[in-house]
Amino acid sequence: MKIKQQKQIKGYLVREFGEEKGTELFSNEEKILNVLIKNTHNKTENQMNTLITTILPHIALYKTLLKADLSNEDVHNYMQNYMINEVAEKKHPSTAKMELVPFFYKIYSSVFLKVVRKSDLWVSEQNYGKDYFDVTMKNACGILLVWKMVVKNFVLYFVMLMILHTVD
Repeated sequence: MKIKQQKQIKGYLVREFGEEKGTELFSNEEKILNVLIKNTHNKTENQMNTLITTILPHIALYKTLLKADLSNEDVHNYMQNYMINEVAEKKHPSTAKMELVPFFYKIYSSVFLKVVRKSDLWVSEQNYGKDYFDVTMKNACGILLVWKMVVKNFVLYFVMLMILHTVD
């Protein structure tokens, strides 16, 4: 299965660490990702698809950085930089276009919260108001995902923060 996230992760590692070190880190990340995928069992097809295409590549990146002789603070900073400046930054232009639709935020937040409540991918805790919502989703794999969606000055900021509590 070709995983779209991998191209983005490789580009990020090469930009941050240079061609040689970035390529080496990416090779290590792919190996870790393959082990994570191989060791994931007892999931529905939907759960496996989400894990493989969205969650496990980030965990593999995190584990790769931990093994790269970086301080925990540096690993945290690289992951935060990747999630906010790579993942969220690329997501914002598409949501910015959707914001032109009248009542977009109300529609989007209602649909998002409904999907979160009904999905078999996670157990969720939700907090929401007129101009925001926060959702904490705990995946069956022991991964805590915190989704933040905030509207300020009619601009939608959508960020997924990963707090990793993984089982090795």
